[in-house]
Amino acid sequence: MNLRQLYLTKNECYHVYKLQTPKSIMVHSTGANNPWLSRYIAPDDGLIGKNLYDNDWNRYHPGGRDIGPHTFVKGPDGKCTKCGGVQKCVSAFIGKLNDGTVATIQTLPWDCVSWHSGVGDIGNVDFISFEICEDDHKSSEYFNNVYKEAVELCAYLCRKFNIAPDYPNIICHSEGYKLGIASNHADVMHWFPKFGKSMDTFREDVKKQIEEEIMEEKWMEFINKLIDKTGKTEDEVIDALAHLIKYANVKEDEWEKEGTDYLYKESKLINTPRAANAPVHWGELGIVLKRLEKR
Repeated sequence: MNLRQLYLTKNECYHVYKLQTPKSIMVHSTGANNPWLSRYIAPDDGLIGKNLYDNDWNRYHPGGRDIGPHTFVKGPDGKCTKCGGVQKCVSAFIGKLNDGTVATIQTLPWDCVSWHSGVGDIGNVDFISFEICEDDHKSSEYFNNVYKEAVELCAYLCRKFNIAPDYPNIICHSEGYKLGIASNHADVMHWFPKFGKSMDTFREDVKKQIEEEIMEEKWMEFINKLIDKTGKTEDEVIDALAHLIKYANVKEDEWEKEGTDYLYKESKLINTPRAANAPVHWGELGIVLKRLEKR
């Protein structure tokens, strides 16, 4: 994940700064063919790029003139009669930086209620919200990149705030509408299925991402313990473990009886006798390594 921070400090939502304890995540997409983060975020931090059309969300009411703080007076079209904008803001955007790489820009503190659901507090409070910048829906490369970034962002937020990565804790805008906590928008289900994805697959991918991150952290913790005990470098320890894994499952005539007898009878690193060519499972390998570590 390429997470950066640039708060929309001119937005009324930031000025109000209503505190929340994040419990859920709502995924949005912008509904416009413009993948560039500079369309929505300003000022340019040297990476986002410059908004050339003065229509970013870093203003009191996005979509309106940048006239500073003022009271929102709702006109018949739902827009502010003073500036022509609307009351909205999200916690983050995912899209392209000026150099074309995909990034996440956090635009509000996570503990700040964002204005994203279109129905008020019932769909705003305790939700972290983010928009994925859409393109023309023709690029699988762009979709895969922003999808991956969104999965990694949700995994990060789930772990940070102890959010279960399932329904209805992670939903999109269209799912929010079905639950009665968001306005009638189609995002993201007008886009994801075009590339073989849905919110169900998204939630599953978030779960997998969390599991992989936890496993990698535990693996590195184990490697660091071995480094401390052996005095070897990280590369030396990893090479030794890779060698062990590579040759753990070999033909019976290549496995000396002495080796299997040692594991079972002498060292008792395994409790049940196995054939020399029996496959070694990750769980079994973990137990052997754990018992070795304790010696």
